Amino acid sequence: MQEEYYSLIKNGTWELITLPPGKNLIQSKWALKTKRDDFGELYRYKSRLVGRGCTQVQGLDCGKTIAPVGNKSFLGFFLACSLENNMVLGQANFDTACLYAVLDEEIYKENLKVLT
Repeated sequence: MQEEYYSLIKNGTWELITLPPGKNLIQSKWALKTKRDDFGELYRYKSRLVGRGCTQVQGLDCGKTIAPVGNKSFLGFFLACSLENNMVLGQANFDTACLYAVLDEEIYKENLKVLT
């Protein structure tokens, strides 16, 4: 949790302010997960500080309620095009990729501190 919290601070994803009158406060929660290796052994704890979408008000602090994601048919098309064009595929993992999204709305989210 500390790693996630400090990553948010380091990347300047938010600033601490007092909630302006008439604005909606989106609640936060920690999403926790354990990662296991190929043998089922625990090797990492992961956490993300997420906004609770059910506390958002459409039109006030959110517009579109969909997120673009890949699906099986797109993956098949992408692999077929790659094969057809003799492309080499690779993989990358971006730990904080979602932190760089540009929002059209002002979002006011509850700040949960990490217990030390």
